[in-house]
Amino acid sequence: MFMAGISISKFFPIAGGGANIYDVDFVVDNDSVINYNDFVVDAMYTPNPQFNTGRGWGLDLGFTYQRMLGEASTYYPNSSKYGCRDNSYKYKIGVSIMDLGSIKFPEDQVLYAGYNFSNFDWEQYQEAEANEDNAVDLFAQQEGNIEQGEVRQPNKMSLPTFISAQLDYNAWASRIYINATWIQGIPAGRRIFGVRHANSLSVTPRYESRWIEFSVPFSLYEYRYPQMGAALRLGPLTLGTDKLWSWIANTNLYCADVYVHLKIPIFSNPKCRGRFQPSHGLNRGPGKKWKHCEAYD
Repeated sequence: MFMAGISISKFFPIAGGGANIYDVDFVVDNDSVINYNDFVVDAMYTPNPQFNTGRGWGLDLGFTYQRMLGEASTYYPNSSKYGCRDNSYKYKIGVSIMDLGSIKFPEDQVLYAGYNFSNFDWEQYQEAEANEDNAVDLFAQQEGNIEQGEVRQPNKMSLPTFISAQLDYNAWASRIYINATWIQGIPAGRRIFGVRHANSLSVTPRYESRWIEFSVPFSLYEYRYPQMGAALRLGPLTLGTDKLWSWIANTNLYCADVYVHLKIPIFSNPKCRGRFQPSHGLNRGPGKKWKHCEAYD
């Protein structure tokens, strides 16, 4: 069974900031002088965070193929057209591209500096203080015009776009699943500010039922750093982390996260109340109702 989807999001950013570091070559001569051989950097930020500072749009695209356990040529999920039956899958494969788009701030709400200089001795650097009115103009005296840099639209930031491929395998009785996921971030580019999504490879075994779900993801963050996480769902509430060792062990810290998800599920179509709804690929034909059996009284 093939499925495809599209999602459009509207963003109302509160604040933004970023820096593109193209080339920085320096030598710390002593505790009072830093010699910059090359310094090519663009930086921006919004000094006055507030609601609805800017606007933006995002787009998600996805495609999924599912190999069903039962007949699926006339399958209508959660519909009386299919006898209100649940047809589980043996495996499913998905490919998606996420967070295509950007956000944009008003030009008068953005402070920007573009630098491209070399052979500069920064003396008494330990005593330097950033300008409270413009934190990015620290080296303004080295540039004729800090408003001219590589970035053409300093008030625009791209979303952390990434490509994802997933395989989900029903290992046992529609209760035990194994998931494999690949995520590849797409860099924003040289002439635009934006966050790059982290790359990862992961394998996640999980137990799943209507009211309880537990999973343990094993992943390679940036294809280099091994990580283990854990997630637990009780009814509509999910709590988890992809970086469990960051919270419980004394190790090198590359990142940490925790997430909470609350949703109100609708387990069946109201039109299907009172009808037979077996799971795990059972097939009794459209419109079949559960019949009372006196032998089980």
